[in-house]
Amino acid sequence: MRPLAILAALAGTPALATCPTAADMTGGVVFTLQGGGTELHKVIRKDWVQIRATFPDGDASQLELFHGLYLSASVAIANGIPQLSEAFTYATETELQQWQPPRPDGAWDNATAGGGTAKSGPIQPVQLGDCVYNSFDVVLTYTNDEGYVETYRYLPALRTGLLVAAKDESGTQNYTYTDLRVSQ
Repeated sequence: MRPLAILAALAGTPALATCPTAADMTGGVVFTLQGGGTELHKVIRKDWVQIRATFPDGDASQLELFHGLYLSASVAIANGIPQLSEAFTYATETELQQWQPPRPDGAWDNATAGGGTAKSGPIQPVQLGDCVYNSFDVVLTYTNDEGYVETYRYLPALRTGLLVAAKDESGTQNYTYTDLRVSQ
């Protein structure tokens, strides 16, 4: 086949998906949620992930999580500026270090004030856009917030979790992630 014919044949071929890896987490990976929100997950230091969530109404928040799963702190963001008066610390670094790293098919707990219980399920594939990752669900309950339950879909390849459900006395809020890409 001649070079021009090869180029013409390839022109209609979709590009192969470039799926983010753990190395991309240093610069950040953007996850898209059904309904228009986004989350930028970024490694800020060893075992710590910062998430900047932007909601369809323009509100935003910034979270810090140990092992990409255990919430340390959050702060609301308005017009791109963190609202320090609205910052909240859920657990200290010392308390969070008592949590075990996430693993499939397990159960573990953290008896500190910032702790709780965790139970995880088996490895299962999850598709985000054109990318498929191994994942497992982790259900977390908290010592300092009885009745509140979070379910995360943990992605070992990226070392971060996606909040897929939050349940409290008023009901359950579900979140569906539809795509991801390396941050620009």
